[in-house]
Amino acid sequence: MDDRLPVLIVTGFLGSGKTTLVQRLLQRIGGEETGVIVNEFGEVAVDNRLYVGMPDDAEIISNGLARKEDISRAFYNIVKRAKADKAKMKRVIFETSGLADPTPVIAVLAEDAWLKANLRLVRVVSAVDAVAGIGSIDTYSETRQQIAVSDLAILTKSDLRAAVDFDAVQLKLRTLVPDLELVDAQSPEFREEELFAEDSRTFPRPAIQEPSASGETSDFQSFVLPITETVDWPLFTLWLSALLFAHGDRIVRVKGLLKTDASRGLLAIHGVQRTMHPPTHMPEKEARPDDCHLVFIVHSIDQASIRSSYQRFVERRFPRAPTASSRFSSIPCN
Repeated sequence: MDDRLPVLIVTGFLGSGKTTLVQRLLQRIGGEETGVIVNEFGEVAVDNRLYVGMPDDAEIISNGLARKEDISRAFYNIVKRAKADKAKMKRVIFETSGLADPTPVIAVLAEDAWLKANLRLVRVVSAVDAVAGIGSIDTYSETRQQIAVSDLAILTKSDLRAAVDFDAVQLKLRTLVPDLELVDAQSPEFREEELFAEDSRTFPRPAIQEPSASGETSDFQSFVLPITETVDWPLFTLWLSALLFAHGDRIVRVKGLLKTDASRGLLAIHGVQRTMHPPTHMPEKEARPDDCHLVFIVHSIDQASIRSSYQRFVERRFPRAPTASSRFSSIPCN
């Protein structure tokens, strides 16, 4: 009997639905029995705050494209905790950042003798957005690399009106990996817990590109916009919608936590390019106002323009407050 802890790697491009997928998995199988490692792209870790059911002792790697030593350290910490309370921890989930190549994670598990003796890689799954996924595959090499090393692709957001047909996504994926299986997360036959059911990693897929030696990318940058005040929710949504409409191709991802005049607790918001998803109400017990901020991941746009736009519009730094009829025409989104 193999008593090593099974490891599931969850990857996918920015905003592809990885966090939602992992959250569903934790709710289904029990977060208290699962070791979790989250790698985020950005200077502030926010994804772990957006989870409901995230273990308090989750390992967070917040430098985006994690180095092997960071990955190894996180796995070592997980295994040590598992040995201290062996009956409790039954599995491990590693969620990569939206821009990370999963290959270094696979390599750490394959090359480190102590980790190999304690952990076994079950599979690598890639979340693929039914709305923006095909565009991401065409545009970003990071998406193609994530898919290339995956055993399974999971279609997310297929319930949205703008979703692309399942067959169209599958056809696109198989131009990259001819034998890659695609499952729909919205299908009643899909069971998150079955992702741990068997070991499919008999051999790794070949990588289609080598990760950069520096571990950095020049195409993307992230920055944090602190939100220190209670936000006027209708005004805020007008500003953010206008910003994404004007610059959606260059604002790859926006996410964060807000204190608004429309909710007692905090609101978690998520946006992918020009698409904003409905906000999530955080449980009051998990709402800490000092956590309020937005994290932007962008390319080819100066972050100063977004910061100044927020200052002028959301904080109402105008000569006079705009009327309801003039709000759309006066939105400073540049």
